[in-house]
Amino acid sequence: MTVLASSTRFCWWFTKIKLSRIILLLLLILVMAPLFAHYFLSEVERNSSAEAQKSKIKLDSMDDFTSQYKILDIKKRINDMMRIKGSVSQELRDLESKRLDMMIEINSYVSKIDQIK
Repeated sequence: MTVLASSTRFCWWFTKIKLSRIILLLLLILVMAPLFAHYFLSEVERNSSAEAQKSKIKLDSMDDFTSQYKILDIKKRINDMMRIKGSVSQELRDLESKRLDMMIEINSYVSKIDQIK
């Protein structure tokens, strides 16, 4: 009974308000709700862009620290590549000299075969 009594009291209060006031109240709510939502969403976006800017500054300072490390790492890699290039060039020269020696040996065998015929 108390639930029914309270709902009838609410309905009684609701019936005493004029229709123009209900329409005005609904219109006010329908206009103000999107404005509040827009305001709060733009505040969230502003705060997140400020946080993104702060983290970008932190990343830039980390890049300054790591760029020196990267330069040293790249220099080390270049030196390693130059060393590898030198050793590959030396090995290629050795193989070319062996090939030349084998070609000379093959030519001597071919000339011996021709003499035997």
